[in-house]
Amino acid sequence: MEKEENKNNYSDKSYWDSRFSASSSSDFDWYADWNQLKSHFSFLTKSDKILIVGCGNSKLSIQMYEDNYKDILNIDISSVVIKQMSEKYPHLKFEEMDATDMSYISGTFDCVIDKGTLDAVMCSGQSMPAVNLIREMHRVTKLNKNFCIVTYGAPDTRLDYFKKILEEDCEIKYEKISLSFMANFINSMRNSTNNHSIKDGLTNPNLFMNSFYDAFVNTYKNEENMSEEEKKIRKKQELSLRLQMVLAKFKGDKNKMKKELGKNPIDFNSITNKNTENKNSIRKHFCYLYIFKKIKN
Repeated sequence: MEKEENKNNYSDKSYWDSRFSASSSSDFDWYADWNQLKSHFSFLTKSDKILIVGCGNSKLSIQMYEDNYKDILNIDISSVVIKQMSEKYPHLKFEEMDATDMSYISGTFDCVIDKGTLDAVMCSGQSMPAVNLIREMHRVTKLNKNFCIVTYGAPDTRLDYFKKILEEDCEIKYEKISLSFMANFINSMRNSTNNHSIKDGLTNPNLFMNSFYDAFVNTYKNEENMSEEEKKIRKKQELSLRLQMVLAKFKGDKNKMKKELGKNPIDFNSITNKNTENKNSIRKHFCYLYIFKKIKN
């Protein structure tokens, strides 16, 4: 991950081309994935024409496609990531395009989704990219259909902003969404280093394990609000956490690891009842999903 001083580049094509060129080929989702979000998308039908803006290397469209949403178009300003994703997922549609200035005809899509792009362009220090993104998402959405934004921005900072840009053209509602395990892990790692660099965190075994533990607690501490799918994922993460602890403790000694793994499992309740919230943290453990219903062109 890049250091914070690079944040003013987040709306530049060259920044993202360079970043995706240097990154691994693995997919990654900030905020939350489709398994966490889909219960809030009850208005979607399997035949809807969907646009995902600023797709990056997110797994969102892959997960939606596997969930039988087949008519999905992904766009991103970076030609590098569009090429990477097109080659990796040839059955999906990817197109290089600036989401703040789209060439699509007005009212083309049944649903337009942004996850993180608004936050990125708002870090540019310029006001118009974010305004143009919101207006373009509204423009290409069909009348009486929805466009959606996933952002760190809480309602007390975002609602008036959205209403000022969109005036009376949309009905707006929002939901608070817990961050995914990986997003919590990355955020915890960055918050624990002096320069918010995940690279520095990965070189420190103690910091790595503390961040892994912190992410586990903050992702799964409210089991009563979890879907069955999230509970299955939690069990996998619980096993992974246990394995990581054993590996860290015995540093590859197979006999000692086998003996340790034969003991009772982690006391999950004692873990999730602990509060790891850092009031001074620059990172949060949740995001917001804003759903805009277009009622005027």
